[in-house]
Amino acid sequence: MRIYLVLSLLVINLLPSCNATRSISSDDLVFEIEKTSCYGTCPVYTMTIYKDRTVILNAQQNLEWEGVYMSELSDGRYNELINMFVKERFFEFQDRYTSNITDLPTTYVTFRHQGKSKKIMDYHQAPEALKTLEEELHGLIAELTWKEKNKN
Repeated sequence: MRIYLVLSLLVINLLPSCNATRSISSDDLVFEIEKTSCYGTCPVYTMTIYKDRTVILNAQQNLEWEGVYMSELSDGRYNELINMFVKERFFEFQDRYTSNITDLPTTYVTFRHQGKSKKIMDYHQAPEALKTLEEELHGLIAELTWKEKNKN
């Protein structure tokens, strides 16, 4: 009888953590932006947005906080981002924008849509339209409400 009580308590304690965990696969990734470091105080992070509207931010340095955080996009905001990337013809940009200048951060932007996938490296001299898309994704950091991933 005592073993059943222990097992019941164990199952009850594990249930909330199972419900809080979402099963997200890299196949579900739609957007990703990664900012690398520079010699100054450039923000360093990776932010991914998935089909189910989950947003995960891995804040590494020079942001308001550090660690892994989760948020969620509204359907409207998600669709707005998709439409912006399609309208600006993301898949037609070059794969790399670079130069011999040193000390700049690199921005990597990935977009997956309708069976297509593209990752662009932007170090320097990217078109203004691409910069605008990057700023739109970066702006989500201030726009969304974040919850630390490992805290309930």
